[in-house]
Amino acid sequence: MIAATRCLRESALYEIIDRHMPHTIGIRISGDIQEEHFVQLRDEMSGILDESAPLTVVFICAEGVAILPAVLWDDMNFIQGRAGQFGRMALVGGEEWLPMVEIVRDAGFDSRFFAHAEADSAWDWANTG
Repeated sequence: MIAATRCLRESALYEIIDRHMPHTIGIRISGDIQEEHFVQLRDEMSGILDESAPLTVVFICAEGVAILPAVLWDDMNFIQGRAGQFGRMALVGGEEWLPMVEIVRDAGFDSRFFAHAEADSAWDWANTG
């Protein structure tokens, strides 16, 4: 049984969630991420990584959510710059997110895609690595 979710930080478009698992957080994205949202999330993630690395992340993307190409580029640069601080990365979402998972995997990260119906499996996989 997966522990209850506790919201650590919430904005209009995303929330950082804790499932009481060591070195693992979730990021639920509920709206299109623009540059200013990415900067805020990146700053928060930097603090979390400084305290809890290596960190496994479960991204949960709502249906129809998009990330601008410039934000995606900034995100990949951030992840690459802190490569040693990340563990596994699970992405829960629609099939439009498959290319993102492939990009992250090609960059050398242990990442995997899960459909929305498999969200619990994503958390299980994230914590077995």
